[in-house]
This record gives sequence, C-alpha cells and structure tokens, in this order.
Amino acid sequence: MRTRPDQTGMQSGPGAPPIALGGGTSRAVENAPPAPVPVSAPDEVVSLADVGARLYDRLCASCHGTSGDGAGPAARFLYPRPRNFRQEQFRMVSTTNMVPSDDDLLRTLERGMPGSSMFSFGHLSLDERKALVAHVRGLMRQGLEDRIKREAAEIGEEPDPQEMAEMVRERTQPGSNLELPDEWPVEDAASVDRGRELYVKATCAACHGETGRGDGVQEQKDELGMPIRPRDYTRGVFKGGREREPLYARIALGVPGTPMPSSPALKPEEIADLVHYIRSLSDPATEAQV
Repeated sequence: MRTRPDQTGMQSGPGAPPIALGGGTSRAVENAPPAPVPVSAPDEVVSLADVGARLYDRLCASCHGTSGDGAGPAARFLYPRPRNFRQEQFRMVSTTNMVPSDDDLLRTLERGMPGSSMFSFGHLSLDERKALVAHVRGLMRQGLEDRIKREAAEIGEEPDPQEMAEMVRERTQPGSNLELPDEWPVEDAASVDRGRELYVKATCAACHGETGRGDGVQEQKDELGMPIRPRDYTRGVFKGGREREPLYARIALGVPGTPMPSSPALKPEEIADLVHYIRSLSDPATEAQV
C-alpha cells in the first residue's frame, strides 16, 4: 500500500516511517534509526511558524498537549510528567532569570532528558529544532497572556493590550547567561576531596545521601505536588548531561519547580570542585548506555 500525506503534509500509512509519540518511545523507534519527519508536501512553501506548529502537533502534543499544558493523552502514563510550557517552569536552564535560552531548549531537543520519557530529537534538522523552539516560546507567551487576562477578569478589569504585551515580553525574555569559571581547577584527586568536603558542608547529603545514592530525604514533591526523588549520582544519569557546564548550572542556579535550591553562597571554584566530586561518583560510560 502506498503511503499518503495526511492533513499536516506528513506521511501516514503502513509504509510511513515510525513516529514517536511525544515523550514516550515506540519499539519501532528503538529498533531503527529515526527518519527525518517531512513537514510539508512537495513544492509547498511554509513559514517557520507553520513548520514548528506541524512538528509540535506530530511529535510533542501527545505528551505536552496541544496547548502546551503538559496534559496530552499520553501524559497520564508518564513519570515524571511532561513539562507544562504554559507555566514557564523549565528545569534545564542556564540563565540568571531562569527563562531558558534558545540554546537551552535546543540542547534538550538534541539530547533529550536521560532518566525521563523525553528522548532525543537529534534526528531533526537544526532548522526544524529551531522551529520547535520558536513554537514552544509561543506557547509560553500564550500561557502567560491567558493568566493575565484571567486574573484581571477575577477583579472585574480588562488588561491594557500594550501593558500586557510588555509584561509578557519581560517575563519570557531570557536573561544573561550564567558566568562559568574562567579557569576550572584541575579535575584531580585534590579537587574531588575538596568537593566531597563541600558536599557535606553545603548539606547536599541531606537529600542526595552521604554517598550520593539519592537516599536522603525521600518525602519530596515538585511544584505540581507530584512525588520527586533526589538524584542518585552513582548511576551517572543526569537530565542535563554529566558535562561540567550543565552540572555547574544545576548547582549554581538550582532546578526550577523542584526542591533543588540555588547556591548563591558558594564561590565559583567551590562549585567546580563539587562538580568534580559528583562526576567522580559514576562511570562516564554509564550515560551512554541510557
């Protein structure tokens, strides 16, 4: 049977390439290299917004929901729950105001989030990933606009369109990037030992356990009231990757929407030593197996 384009311009039918549904994986995707996703019919001219919307509907909406509310049809089967883009709470950020940069969102699309149902979309072209990022930003803005209008209506008012547009722009504009150390300490036994001492002193062990196995305080919840577990560092599975830079950002900035706090009292060289200690608790090859 011949495949045919559906209403979004993508192939459907028995001969079409398998498509993953949002944050879950299918056996076909696991057993075969991902195929590029056609987003338009031959000779059709589409805008960046159209490409982003079509890709999102095809690849993301089943988990994250059509409106980006994190309540797609597959969401109830997933843990952790899919991100609600309309609430502006993003875990993997590298900016000082906690609004993700384009690079933050592109990195998540390219790498996925190991240890969750969010897998990599690295098979998409860079232009397609950028189109998805632009669409997600649109969902963020729309969610904030809807909240402003709802809150105004509750007190019998109607927001001024210009003031609302400015508020939305300010709230959804990424801030400056977190400054990383100009010179990292050598990742040697001395740095790991200093990091171990800081790990205890900074009370990291209270949640992540004395040996980093995530066996500290267990009764924790995220911003939605869902149960959440401290990271087990010995497994070597980090949602943002085990490279120094993302681990530094997680310690310095914290993880929005979770009990993981920021660390404003720590000096850059101390955070770097902590990163080296955390990396020492697992085998670098572990994450490649996820």
